Amino acid sequence: MPAELADALADWVDADSVAQPAGGAEDAYYRGLGHPRLAANRPLVDLDELGLVRGFDASVRARLAPFVTALPAATALNVNTASAEVLAAVVDGLDLDSARALVARRNGTFYRNNADFLGQLGKDATVPGQDIRVGSDYFLVTLRVTYGKTQARSQLLLARTDAARWPGVVWRKLR
Repeated sequence: MPAELADALADWVDADSVAQPAGGAEDAYYRGLGHPRLAANRPLVDLDELGLVRGFDASVRARLAPFVTALPAATALNVNTASAEVLAAVVDGLDLDSARALVARRNGTFYRNNADFLGQLGKDATVPGQDIRVGSDYFLVTLRVTYGKTQARSQLLLARTDAARWPGVVWRKLR
């Protein structure tokens, strides 16, 4: 992916109006488009929002889709559901083949806690900060209903904020 995409995305989510040096885009750029808009100045909550960011055309978004998500709050990576590519990107010193082996091992028995996962890493691999966990608070639900010849599709992002209650709906959209 072109490095300029990182600067464009940083400008889309940051609160200032100073464009990043390589490929950045703030309000002035977006106001000059055929359909003017402003930079969001907040984190993404839906991957479809990437379509509004400079340089994130359909082919870029299609390449990223299997490996990224957008959530309304920072969250640690669930090592029980992450792909090998994502694990290799998050764990320092973990190459893609080793990440694939971790995923294959996990497919037989999930990781019960962070220590269980960390114990499977090689001696040169480390996880910075609190970037991993073995559970999730966000869930993407995809629905498809067929009635006769009519079909309806929908997606919902649910957030678990209290273990004793049902998850709340962050967003929903018809597809």
